Amino acid sequence: SMAGGTESIDVTVREREYRVQALNQQDLDRNFSLATTHLFKWMQAARMDMPWMQPGYRAFGLLDPPLPSRRLLVASQMVRLVHPGVLAEAAGDEVVTRCEVGSVGRTSIEFRYRIFFGERLVGSGCTTMVVVAGEPGRLKATPVPEAVRALASSSEGDDRTLLLTTLEGLPKEAPEGAYTLPLVVRYSDEDVNKHANHSALPRYFEDAKEAILADQGAPAALRELAGQQLEAVMVGYSSEARAEDRCEVRVARGFGEGALDLWVVRLAPNRWGGQPGLLGPGGRRRWQRPKRRPRRRRRGPRGRRREPTLENWARPRPQRSQPAPPPAPPRSSALRRRPRQRRRGRRRRRRRRPWRRGGRRRGLRQRRGRRRGGARHRAPDGRPAPRPRRRRR
Repeated sequence: SMAGGTESIDVTVREREYRVQALNQQDLDRNFSLATTHLFKWMQAARMDMPWMQPGYRAFGLLDPPLPSRRLLVASQMVRLVHPGVLAEAAGDEVVTRCEVGSVGRTSIEFRYRIFFGERLVGSGCTTMVVVAGEPGRLKATPVPEAVRALASSSEGDDRTLLLTTLEGLPKEAPEGAYTLPLVVRYSDEDVNKHANHSALPRYFEDAKEAILADQGAPAALRELAGQQLEAVMVGYSSEARAEDRCEVRVARGFGEGALDLWVVRLAPNRWGGQPGLLGPGGRRRWQRPKRRPRRRRRGPRGRRREPTLENWARPRPQRSQPAPPPAPPRSSALRRRPRQRRRGRRRRRRRRPWRRGGRRRGLRQRRGRRRGGARHRAPDGRPAPRPRRRRR
C-alpha cells in the first residue's frame, strides 16, 4: 500500500468480484431476457471496486505522481457468451462478475472478466481503457502510474485478440442503403465524465434490433438476423457523445455468418465542439483508424526553416507547384502613366555665319539683336556688332 493524501491506497490488488442478488422481473427486458447493458454495467462496477480506483477515480488520481483529474475512458469492449440464448436463463440466479487486470500499455489498461450465473460460467469479456487527464471535453492521454503497471498480466487474453481482430475489418462508414434509425442522446445517458456512458451504445444497438423486428418494411435479411439469439457484442468508441446530440444508428448485414454491423453517427456539430461523424461502431469487425497527419517541419527563430542535416542534402526534395498569382485589376485611365513625350520647340544648333554677309539674314539678326538688348551690342561707330558666342555647357 502507499499513502495518498490522508488515506492509504492498496495498489497490490489485481482481482475483484462484484455480486448481484438473484435476478427478478425488474432485471429482464421485454423478451424476458437479461439485457447486455446490465452486463456492461456490472463489468464497470467490478473494476471500480478495486481499492486503487474508487468512485469518481478519487484513489486513481492520488497515485504517484498525483494527478487529481486522472481518470479512465473506454476505448473498446466486448462480451462473449458460452452459447446463444443463455441470457434468457438468468431469472432467479445470482450474477457474479469477476475482474482482473490484463495487459498494460503506456497509456492503456486492459480489464478481463468472467461472468457466472451462480456457479455456472455463462460468458467472458474484456475492456480496453485509456488513462486521461484534464477537464471534461478536453481530456488528453497520460501515462499509466507505475504502481498499476506492476499489476499487468504476463499472458495475452484471447478475448482481446478476438476483439481487435474482429473490429479491425469493420468499415469506417456504413454501406449505402443501410437501415437507419434516428436518435437523440439524453441527459440520463451521461455519466460523471459529462458524456454518454459506455453502456449507452449497446442499448442503442438493442433498440435498433427491436425496431427492425417491428418494422414490416425492413429488409427480410435484416429482420431474420435481428430475430436471432445473441452470442457476442463488440463495441468500439471513437468520439464522445453529449446530451442533445442528434445522431443516427445505421444497421447493415455483416460479411460474417450471422453478423449484424451497426454504426452510431452524429449528424450535426454540438455546442461543445463535437463535429459530425462516427461515434462508435459495433458488430463483428473493427473500424479503420484514421491516419495520423504528417508532422510539420520544425522552424527556427523568426520563422526560418532550420538547416537540413548532412544526410538530408542528398535526398531529393519534391518541388511544390505554386499557384499562379491572380491577375491585377485594370487601372483607371486617369491613373495610367503616360509615355514621356519629346519636348516640343527644342532649339537646334545652327552654324554660326559671319555678320558681314548681307541680305535678308543680316537684317533678321539685327532686329533680333535690337529686340534682345540692342544697345549693348552696338559698335562705337553705331553699327550693330555681332553677339558674343555662348559657352558650351
